[in-house]
This record gives sequence, structure tokens and C-alpha cells, in this order.
Amino acid sequence: MTTATEVTRDKTAPTIDADDEQARMVAEHLLAAAPAGEETVCVSQATLAATTGLSPRTLRRVLDRLLEAGWITVTVAATPNMPATYDLSRLRELGIMPASQPAPAAGAPAGGVRVLSEAEARSPLGNVVPGERVMVEPGLLEAGPNIRRACGWMSASPRRSRRWEC
Repeated sequence: MTTATEVTRDKTAPTIDADDEQARMVAEHLLAAAPAGEETVCVSQATLAATTGLSPRTLRRVLDRLLEAGWITVTVAATPNMPATYDLSRLRELGIMPASQPAPAAGAPAGGVRVLSEAEARSPLGNVVPGERVMVEPGLLEAGPNIRRACGWMSASPRRSRRWEC
């Protein structure tokens, strides 16, 4: 007799080939999305598709293969307002490691935003990776339609009336 917590695996369950790079990549990204020390992860398929570079349909097929092989299980089914929660304990048993996160750039603070040097700000091509979050010293910005300026109520002295300035 099996208990509710005991998991039995069907001997005829499909297996994932060693050369199934898509399955391994999705498994690694699921592990990378899990909070440290957690056995479950709640992540949307859209997020997984974006991080793996797979189309949403291909991602669903890969997730189905992982589920059929018993590598992952769904602990909480997805709803229209909430993504599914996956149990990753079997992935850890199999020795699969999380996808490596890109190393933070030199000078990047803990938040992941890096301040560009003057040379990088003047010539960002080749110095900035697409999608990277960067900041530029305000003095290095040139006026243009794509530059946002801080606006607010300003007062030159306590006796003068306040006015809106950008």
C-alpha cells in the first residue's frame, strides 16, 4: 500500500534522450528561476519561452516531455491569472544544475544597473549589450526627443511664487 506522499514511477514512462538539448535547457532554466533552496517554482510559460529563446508552442511540447518522463511535476495547475507551479525535486536528484546566470558587468551594483563611463556613454556601440540596464550621468546627455528630464515645482526663493520647470 502506498501513502499519499510516496511517489511511484511507471517503468514504462517515456525517457528523455541524452541529446535532447531543449529538455535539458528548459530544466536548467526552471531550476535557475527557483528561489534558492526551494523545490518548487512558479513561473509563466511566457517567461520560460523568453529566457530559453524557444517559441511558446515548442516550450509547451518540451514541458510535456519533461512531465511525461517524470522530471518535473505540476503541483499547482495554471489558471488564467496565475502560472503553474512546478516541483523540481526530481531534476535535483538527476544532478541537473541551474542555467548559469550571466556574470554582472564590472562596476554593476547589486541591482544589476551599471553606470556607463564617459567613453561608453559617448560611444555605446560595442560597449552596451542589448537588453542591459544602464545609467548615464545627466551631464553627458544631449538634448533630444529621447531624453527625459526631471520636472517639478521649483522656487528660486521663499518669497517668490513656485513655478513648473523641466
